[in-house]
Amino acid sequence: MQPRHRDATGCRSALVTGSTLGPLGLRALCAHVRPCLYRARVINHAAERAVYRQIADELRARIQSGQLRPGDDLPSVRHLAQEYGVGTDTIQRTMDVLRNEGLIGTVRGYPAWVVEERDRIKVSVPRGAEFIARMPTDAERTELGIEPGIVVPIVVVMVGGRERGKYAADRTRFTFS
Repeated sequence: MQPRHRDATGCRSALVTGSTLGPLGLRALCAHVRPCLYRARVINHAAERAVYRQIADELRARIQSGQLRPGDDLPSVRHLAQEYGVGTDTIQRTMDVLRNEGLIGTVRGYPAWVVEERDRIKVSVPRGAEFIARMPTDAERTELGIEPGIVVPIVVVMVGGRERGKYAADRTRFTFS
């Protein structure tokens, strides 16, 4: 394992053994990536909860607390892997979780960003209505405006055995009348 250096921002960079970089060179080594947004966090590798889910929990908390706002870029996969001391594949799985939850957007070649929370439509349903959650068909995706590749279940509202409507789960709030 290579020795690590932590600069004032909390960025951990691997030291090059036998290097004559000196303190100024170490700062330059850390500056090759944009300044760290996160201090290194302790990830419990022995916990039952998977490491990528622990990291997703931390990033989700930062988004929900407003520390990361809609439109803000997340650090690169490589940078996050360095910050958390894990492999890039672990961070990629973390990003998949957050993308599937609708918290971040990604486009190949660009940094991931925090997405705007969509306004939810309010649907009033009678008491006793049944709700069936399932994945949409291609036709339902088109009808409800769910982008291809986005994992969003739909909710089918049934009243008295009849279908009353289909709604994208990520943008609907149900109330009882």
